[in-house]
Amino acid sequence: MDDTETPLSLSRIRDARAVLATLLAPSPCLPVDDGQARPGRVLVKAENLMPTGSFKIRGATYQILLLTAAERRQGVVAYSTGNHAQAVANAAHDAGVAATIVMSPDVPTAYAATIHKSQSSEYPAVVIPVLTQHYAMLQRNLLYTGVTRGKRLVVLVGQKKAIAIAVKNISGRRRWSKLMEWLGAPNRPATPSMPQG
Repeated sequence: MDDTETPLSLSRIRDARAVLATLLAPSPCLPVDDGQARPGRVLVKAENLMPTGSFKIRGATYQILLLTAAERRQGVVAYSTGNHAQAVANAAHDAGVAATIVMSPDVPTAYAATIHKSQSSEYPAVVIPVLTQHYAMLQRNLLYTGVTRGKRLVVLVGQKKAIAIAVKNISGRRRWSKLMEWLGAPNRPATPSMPQG
């Protein structure tokens, strides 16, 4: 079997590299400086610095660029619960192609809870599962936080009913914080601290 007969030939890899070089910056290789003495250098390929936080943006971008005009009009579908979904959504958006992202209804609530960890961060593309199974997470403030994390693209995946519930639900729990007290805010009552126990 010669190189042109394989599904992923060396010539196709070279073509992808040439095409993507005009669209995506290479992932930097960063030196590890952990204070440990070792022979040689240790480098980390920082794929997390790619537009959607992983290497998958390369494959998604290249594959979408290979679509025929008829295929582009039909749009693309991806089944993913994470990086692949973000990559396909971002690449399709950049190429002006409609994308449908399908997520498993079994996505754990804890996965959706990462919205809390993303506060004060922004990402090029954000995919948010919004399902009635995650009823406790269906709050306007959480949906707002998740949606505002996306710089260029936000994809809500799930049920229209769940999105409607979240938008209408303004009964989020009161946040108990001592921030104002710690900042020494004058003329403002200190917020009671969270009860222990």
